[in-house]
Amino acid sequence: MSTITGSFTAAGQSSQELLIVPGNRLNVQLYGTWSGSVNIQAKEPGRLWSTVRTVTANGNTTGVPVEIPTYYKITCATLTSGTARWTMEEGNSTTTRDEEWDDLRFPAQAINPVGLTAAAGQDTTETDFPGTLLFDATTSETCAGVAQMPHSWIAGTSIRPHIHWAKSTSASGGVVWHFYYRLINRQAAPESWVGPVVGADVLTDGNTANAETITTFGEINMTSRAPSSMIAWRLYRMPAETADNYAADARLFELDFHYRVGSLGTGLEFIV
Repeated sequence: MSTITGSFTAAGQSSQELLIVPGNRLNVQLYGTWSGSVNIQAKEPGRLWSTVRTVTANGNTTGVPVEIPTYYKITCATLTSGTARWTMEEGNSTTTRDEEWDDLRFPAQAINPVGLTAAAGQDTTETDFPGTLLFDATTSETCAGVAQMPHSWIAGTSIRPHIHWAKSTSASGGVVWHFYYRLINRQAAPESWVGPVVGADVLTDGNTANAETITTFGEINMTSRAPSSMIAWRLYRMPAETADNYAADARLFELDFHYRVGSLGTGLEFIV
């Protein structure tokens, strides 16, 4: 499968031509910070170039499988600001950009909050869930990490942080979670921390020990971000909150970011 990558800095610029063979299809991804319009153009044997779609925002466009060899290119129709970065690739039925969900995972055993002043403790009982993190019922404890967006992520689409956790005992009461995040910029200062984002349960535990619960923290806007973008994050349990009235440890199994998958990867090794 062929892949072409590049960028537009002015109207009138065009990509190289990409040949799509019968049975395959074109995938186009636009990302970066820009304002304008990009035309996707096609040419079948013996015909002139024609515009099949005009795109004015970051995202992914997937064509239908072609029946005869077809050339494609993209052209910058207008550009009022910024740089429009793009990837064109030949895809088959297994490499189309169908915007399915996947998890960017942080299992509790892989989170090592060295240096935090109130780090959650690790479960050391072999017959329980060794390595999972236990958050105290009286003192606010935390864990933290840094995420890198995969190359398979559809650039610019929102991501959804959430946790999988459980009560350590069978008892009633609520647990309050606070989440913070910070977008890390390339060749520029990072953004400010955002938070606290208060968690909302999407799956309840039934007051049963070690029954999985899922708590979500909404969406993070990733407009103009490219694959390999970095995000710092922090997670806290907040026992001082009135709604946090569960009197035992809360067990963290995993923190994840739901993200939309659009391909097997990128044509470029390093996205700049």
